[in-house]
Amino acid sequence: MSAGAHITDLWMPHLVPPLTAGADVCPICHAHRAPDFDECWTCGQTASIAGAVHRIIPIMLWDTGTPAGNLMHAYKQENSPRFIELREILSRWLRIHLVCLSPEPDARLTLVTHVPSKRASDRPHPLGLVLQHIVAAGGYQSVLIPGPGAGRIGRNRPDPEGFALAPGAWVADQRIVLVDDTFTTGATLQSAAHALTAAGGHVAAAVVVGRKVNWRGHDPAEEVWRRAQRQPFDWDRCCASLPGCVVSTDLGFHLDEPPF
Repeated sequence: MSAGAHITDLWMPHLVPPLTAGADVCPICHAHRAPDFDECWTCGQTASIAGAVHRIIPIMLWDTGTPAGNLMHAYKQENSPRFIELREILSRWLRIHLVCLSPEPDARLTLVTHVPSKRASDRPHPLGLVLQHIVAAGGYQSVLIPGPGAGRIGRNRPDPEGFALAPGAWVADQRIVLVDDTFTTGATLQSAAHALTAAGGHVAAAVVVGRKVNWRGHDPAEEVWRRAQRQPFDWDRCCASLPGCVVSTDLGFHLDEPPF
């Protein structure tokens, strides 16, 4: 067994799988939604921005105080144990489910990029460092920077000027997988999707390592969370596909073997 497989197997008991879309599960973010609405209230707000991505695939659900929640808060120091664990979780999932991310069987995915911080920094984004370990050279690029509206992005409030293309970046006609570490309301992710779409790119899907659940004080949302907790985590299953996805052989890039 490889070191990466060993790490991710140890994490399986702590990973809560998102549920597939249904009468009380949002088809966009896979959290609770009221049965009388097409999506959850949060996605009704954030996915209304032009260029929003409606194919969002969380790898897991998490809550404050859980092992997964601690991982999401602590992974940002490069080569720390939590950084390596998150890297291996994302790597294992992508190797199985990249084929799920293309909206059409013959549509080649050509670019992986991440949602950047809303604050300008000279330091690489931790999620970008993770993706550099996973995706071969040329397949991953950091193409977005904070825009003039970054400070206006808030809870349930995306901004069309929140992000802009980095100098020299080119995304026109690219089929893009947009990756974010955590999803709470989607305002930041959808602002990034808007920027990519406005620049001529096509965001085929967004992958979110962890979808933060907000269930306290709301019985129907708690029921969805508890139902998800009762489901065993299975690497071969994702919330957007049938079981047993296979790795695509027709991508515009390939995945590297991460170093151990």
